[in-house]
Amino acid sequence: MASINPIFAVQLHYDEEGDVLYASVDKPRQALSFEVDTDILLRYVPPDPTTIGITILGFLGHYPCPLDIPLLDHARHVVSRLLEQYPQVPKDDDLL
Repeated sequence: MASINPIFAVQLHYDEEGDVLYASVDKPRQALSFEVDTDILLRYVPPDPTTIGITILGFLGHYPCPLDIPLLDHARHVVSRLLEQYPQVPKDDDLL
C-alpha cells in the first residue's frame, strides 16, 4: 500500500488583506490553537496532540516570498517544514 505525502492533503488559504496563512491537514475543522512561536499557531483536537493545521499571522513578514516562486508554492514549502518540525503540539515540558 502506498503512503500519501501529507503535504498534498494540506489545504491552504491565504488572506492577503490580513497577511494570514491558514493551512489544514485534510478538511478544516474546529480545533484548539497552541502558539509555538510568535504568530505561529498549531491547531489540534485534544486529547490527540497531532497537528491538524497551522495558522501564521503576518505570513509574508515572517517568510518573505521570493519573486520567482508563486505564493502558494512558497506557502506549501513553509507549511511542510513546520509540519516536519511540529508533527504534534509540544508538551509544556518540551518548551523549557
